[in-house]
Amino acid sequence: MIHTISLPKQLFLFLLLILLANIRYNLYANDLQFIPLNSSSLPTNEVRNLYQDNDGYIWISTYNGLLRFDGYSNIVYRPNGIDPTHNINGFVNIVSEDNNHKLWIGTNNGLYVLDKQKGSIKKIISPLLQVSHIEALECTSKGEIWVGANKGIFRKRAGSNTFELCDSQIQETNSPYFDVKSIIEDSNGNIWIGTWAQGLLRYDPKSDRFYTYRNINLSQSAHTLFEDNKGNIWIGTWRHGLIKMENPYDMDNYSLKHFKHEENREESLCDNIIYTITQDRNTGKLWIGARSGLSILESENGNGTFSNYLPNKGKNPLPFNEVNALLYSRDGLMWIGMLGGGVYTVNTRKKLFNYDPIAPLLQRFPTSSVRSAFPASEQSIYMGIMGYGLIEYNVAEQKVIHYKQHPAFSHLPYISTVNDIIRLSDGTFCFVTWDDGIWLYNGKDTKVVNTQTHPALTDVCIYSLLEDKRGNLWIGTRTGLCMLDPKGKMWTIDMLIPNEKQAWAQVPVFKIVEDKNSNIWIATPNNGIWRLTYDGNKYSGKIYAASHNNSQSVGAMTMCVDSHNQIWAGTNGNGLDLYNEKTDRFLSVFNEQFEPGDVVFSMIEDNSEGLWLTTNTKMYHININHIDAAHIHTHTMEEGLQDHIFNRNACFKKEDGTLYFGGARGLNSFRPDQISYDNTSYPVVITDLQIHNTSIRHLPQAEVEKILNAPLDYATHIVLPYDKNNFSLDFSILSYINPQLNKYKYQLEGYDPKWISTNARRHFAYYNNLPAGDYIFKVKGANPNGNWSNQERSIHITILPPPWLSWWAYSLYILLAIGIFVYLYITIRKRMLMRRAIEMGKLQRQKLEEVNHAKLQFFTNITHELLTPLSVIQASVEELNLQYPRMKSQLRGISDNSMRLIRLIQQILEFRKVENAKQQLRVSEGNITLFIKRSVIAFTPLVRKKKLYIVLENFDTPCTGYFDSDKLDKILYNLLSNAAKYTLEGGTITLRQSIDPNNQRYTFSINNPGTPIPAEKINHLFERFYEGEYRKFHTIGTGIGLSLTKDLVKLHHGDIRVTSTLEEGTTFTVEIPFGRNVFSNEEVDDSLNNYLDAETENLDHEEADTLADREDNIPSSPNHNIHVLLAEDNEELRKSMARILSAHFLISEAKDGREAWQMIGQEKIDLVVTDIMMPEINGIELCKQIKSTFETAHIPVILITARISDADRVEGYEAGADGYICKPLKISVLTAKINNLLKKQELGKNNDARKKLVFEAKEVDYTPQDEEFLKKALDIVNSHLDDQQFDTTAFTNEMGMARTTFNEKMKQLAGVTPAVFISNVRLQAAFRLIQENKKIRISELAYSVGFNDPKYFSLCFRKKFGISPKDMKSEGEKTNEE
Repeated sequence: MIHTISLPKQLFLFLLLILLANIRYNLYANDLQFIPLNSSSLPTNEVRNLYQDNDGYIWISTYNGLLRFDGYSNIVYRPNGIDPTHNINGFVNIVSEDNNHKLWIGTNNGLYVLDKQKGSIKKIISPLLQVSHIEALECTSKGEIWVGANKGIFRKRAGSNTFELCDSQIQETNSPYFDVKSIIEDSNGNIWIGTWAQGLLRYDPKSDRFYTYRNINLSQSAHTLFEDNKGNIWIGTWRHGLIKMENPYDMDNYSLKHFKHEENREESLCDNIIYTITQDRNTGKLWIGARSGLSILESENGNGTFSNYLPNKGKNPLPFNEVNALLYSRDGLMWIGMLGGGVYTVNTRKKLFNYDPIAPLLQRFPTSSVRSAFPASEQSIYMGIMGYGLIEYNVAEQKVIHYKQHPAFSHLPYISTVNDIIRLSDGTFCFVTWDDGIWLYNGKDTKVVNTQTHPALTDVCIYSLLEDKRGNLWIGTRTGLCMLDPKGKMWTIDMLIPNEKQAWAQVPVFKIVEDKNSNIWIATPNNGIWRLTYDGNKYSGKIYAASHNNSQSVGAMTMCVDSHNQIWAGTNGNGLDLYNEKTDRFLSVFNEQFEPGDVVFSMIEDNSEGLWLTTNTKMYHININHIDAAHIHTHTMEEGLQDHIFNRNACFKKEDGTLYFGGARGLNSFRPDQISYDNTSYPVVITDLQIHNTSIRHLPQAEVEKILNAPLDYATHIVLPYDKNNFSLDFSILSYINPQLNKYKYQLEGYDPKWISTNARRHFAYYNNLPAGDYIFKVKGANPNGNWSNQERSIHITILPPPWLSWWAYSLYILLAIGIFVYLYITIRKRMLMRRAIEMGKLQRQKLEEVNHAKLQFFTNITHELLTPLSVIQASVEELNLQYPRMKSQLRGISDNSMRLIRLIQQILEFRKVENAKQQLRVSEGNITLFIKRSVIAFTPLVRKKKLYIVLENFDTPCTGYFDSDKLDKILYNLLSNAAKYTLEGGTITLRQSIDPNNQRYTFSINNPGTPIPAEKINHLFERFYEGEYRKFHTIGTGIGLSLTKDLVKLHHGDIRVTSTLEEGTTFTVEIPFGRNVFSNEEVDDSLNNYLDAETENLDHEEADTLADREDNIPSSPNHNIHVLLAEDNEELRKSMARILSAHFLISEAKDGREAWQMIGQEKIDLVVTDIMMPEINGIELCKQIKSTFETAHIPVILITARISDADRVEGYEAGADGYICKPLKISVLTAKINNLLKKQELGKNNDARKKLVFEAKEVDYTPQDEEFLKKALDIVNSHLDDQQFDTTAFTNEMGMARTTFNEKMKQLAGVTPAVFISNVRLQAAFRLIQENKKIRISELAYSVGFNDPKYFSLCFRKKFGISPKDMKSEGEKTNEE
């Protein structure tokens, strides 16, 4: 190894190195890489022409339509009967765009024009042109359109709408028309026209003259034309090769230089049939597409030197032979279209990076993977090679020396590789080996540092080295960090920085750097970044990792301290981190530039403050002058990089600023100051709009026009209805060099809070369920180098609200809200006024009701007060009848007038109820015919004095149905009374009935003879207080009888009418329904009995007299053992009743309910007769107390009252009354009622109820449902006989009934409450047990029948049976002894 060399020789070798590098570049530059365009995107591989329009799109003309390519997707125009916007002839030869964004399309069947701003396409209708085969088109800078066809030359002047045939302006030819193959406009504005066999033409617009160039070749063929960047005109011919015109504008002195194919000369033109010509602006070379392949003109000297690319020849052969189209796009990419081979692209840009595969190394070893590198001298480089140790590579001489061939290293053992190489301050080279520690080489000798020489070294596998400013050598091993001080002592990190809590991790250390503050930074792949600080006496350390909350990364693969003392960390999967001294933490930077999971392998700063780093995907260049606005470039294999992955930390910088990066395929080198970037701002376009995954181009045109205000490329506004708010926008930057590496940023203003970064794999933005509103979509694009285009594409997007949320809907809502508000205001105001009126009405009604109630109460009280003295009179009459039977006829007048007065009082009371709507209808099933007969019999005594007769007609047929006996009785009484008033003495009142069974209607009429009623007065008969002509007949009247009658008939859902004639007399006809379905459920009461013989208190006088006179109703002899209690607040009536009844019973008197209750508790009472209306405790309350008390529940109670309504009767019976007699009472009826109740009680005693469990349901005359109810009740109580917790609540639950309903049912059927029923059953059971087992103990007996207190049990037993259980046992034992 030579390290010193003379300066002249150094300069010579340097120049030689540059020359060799340029030769290598030229060799590899000519090695073209043909990259295919995705063939699936082409409608056919037969490509005719390539064109780039003003927007940057690539248009590909084929024999199966025209295709527009944006780098990712395409749009095809071809014959289409469905979509007229894409319908053209399929054989497309050429396209050209004018200044108005109109694309002119030449086909085999005429000319078409596509208006890109309107999205419309149409065929040009013109004679000859519309049927011509068009192969040439040129849109000039002045707005003219030149068309070359097989039927001539056509021209459309600027501003004109028609094409003119130009053939007549040119000198005559042998053919009727020019067969044009090519038209171009040169840089001077001249139009060049190439024909098939009629030579070359030029049109000079200044002189408006055509010039003809003859004898260009034997066939006069000018098949294709091209002007290069120097203004030269090139002609491609059919069978005559390539021609270059010299002095083309001098018609007398122009010359032609021919380049032809030579069979024995490989560097000649590949074929004489030329299809197309273009120029590569990157190299300035002319590209010729021919029948046999592609030729590139390298030199014009002599017959010309061409690089030919043919199918199946060379390292990278041409994929197909016929190159029919060539295009140089604005991004510097060459496009090749082949007639049968599709489209390919070639990047001819100069490679930015020099690539050395290290050929001499590959000749000796199977790899050129550079693991580490460092300059050994100006001409050579030390490199660690993967698997083969250390070499020295002389770049200029292309020689490689292996370390085993060097005397200073030959004695050292074999090693797999060298991981790092540095040079110490004293000039010593340090080689970090994989398996033998560190080799130190001072230019003469080698020295080894390993575990044998320094036992404190943790491992012989070394990854990295650093010499700090104090001369310490920091060693990063496979198992941790060590330090070799200048004195030669080896330190481990645990020795340098003792950690009492936890030792430093023994992990790989990949990179060590020192900052300007002498801090040592250590990169570990998975254990964070370590910082070691020396304070003059000792070291201290800190770890930066995600687990310590001071970094976002788990570790680093490399580190770099730049010229601004910024600490950069290339992370293991999280891109690039930068140390923030203020916050003392590492932060991720430039995240949008890196791919997810990027691992940074190498990092180095150039001389221009640029940071270069390699990752597992590409190389980055970052300008670190301004971190906040740093410009980042990316580089790929397209620019000369050997691969996209480089080896870790295998990089270095030479003194001249050249950077070297080692990789798996050799070495890349470059001068950063010589790197130039493509700063062209390429257009960013929106290529598609998809709504619910359907492209806008697949929607009906009418719908598209509603969505876009122009074709998508030129649209400025997108309007989407509310149900199409799921959409995506595809976009592209029209840079075609590696479009898969382009980058994008987009933002939807009004929705996205910030710019969203994406790449070519996801070159679209998707929005789902976007709310209604206005948005602006913006998108930016960058080419693979990271150069962001300043041509930002933006478009206004409006999502329409649903109809119910649109502006007019809101207007309607506002109007509706106003209307509702006004309506509510008016309604509320009306309601408030109405409420006031209602409240006032309520107050008035309340006052009226209070007045009515007071009136009704007054009438009720008056009725009571009147009926009570009448009862005294009736009792006195009966007493006189009993004492003086012979005066019965004389006393009858008193009795009849009393009854008349009673009827009048009752009628007044009934009238008040009807007037106050208090009257209720209560119907039940009964015999209507029988009821009327008995009512007539009851009325008979009232007409005796006038010697009137009542005749019944058609009453042989009985009628059974539903009716209210109380209301019907009042109707009959009033009508009969009215008839009796106006019938003369001795007259006859006729009562007739008729029955309509089909309609269930019952009709009866009452007819009386006499003077007819005038017609004008008939209409007033039923008016209240109407005074008839009763004074004529010397009768009295109140004027309420007929009015009350009509009200009662209406209440009964019936009708009443009257007729009056001289012949027939006056007839009142009443018609009422009797069917069950006519009445509501509230009006029906099946518990009532309409057979009057069932109720003694409703018998007429004669029947009452008969009943009172019957011997079995009056005891044959006084029975003073029966104790009857009379409770009446009227002393005269009470004394009268007591005087009469004392002849038969033992009588006690009480002036009110309280006194009566006290007497019941003190004396043994057998029966109670009580008035209802009494002070203190009234009769109803007294009855309830008697029936609810176990000790008195058996005592019969008869209620006497002036209240005669059905509701009053129901209230009395619900209180537990055994009888209900209305005032004025008949003593005979009262006596009969008392005797009946006593007989029932005596019958019960004779049946010895003590021997039964309350009673046997089957022996009682009840309905089957009642029997089942009682049986169930008995079974439930018997099943819980010994359960002391069984009470009325449990009893009610097991019966499955409501508490109130169950109470009423039990009282109705058993005459006792449920609690008394349970007690009776238990006591009856105890009675039976004593009879069966005379030796049973009393306490045991009590518990067995559910009592928890034997004393209370004995008390109840005595009250129930009149004997204690103990005495009963004794009597039974005596009986057994006898």
